[in-house]
Amino acid sequence: INKSNNFGWHSQDFNLNDDIPKQFLEKAKPIIKEAIDDMHWDLSKQDSRITNMWSIINQKDSSNLRHIHPNCFLSSAYYVKAPKDCGELKFYDPRSAAIYRSASSTKAGKLNMEVYNVIPKEGLLVLFPSYLHHSVNMNQSNEERIVISFNVNLIY
Repeated sequence: INKSNNFGWHSQDFNLNDDIPKQFLEKAKPIIKEAIDDMHWDLSKQDSRITNMWSIINQKDSSNLRHIHPNCFLSSAYYVKAPKDCGELKFYDPRSAAIYRSASSTKAGKLNMEVYNVIPKEGLLVLFPSYLHHSVNMNQSNEERIVISFNVNLIY
């Protein structure tokens, strides 16, 4: 299907009742729980649920355009295959003021960067707030980059 993919392949959503997605998500649960705890979300008043899961394969010269994941709280990227130069995951500062004005800094750090890149590595699971604008740089490798992604929602 066509979403943010630019010449890449994007699957339909996986059936979350199938065994393989269930096994994958079972292994991811402790990491999801850690992210929820880091956000201080109160699970006594709401429940977390994986709402959808899909895969993206980017061949050489494929990328993903800047986008967000609306109507979710957490989103993810799990790197199944990530050769060198396959395209960094790029996060953008969500503060609109940063577009117009930025402070002079003595060195770049996670808290003062307008753009933050994650270098893909096989086996890495990245969880991030769904409201964060993100994109994927062009795959400059001759090998494909394979990612499994899912969204987490909070249900009252």
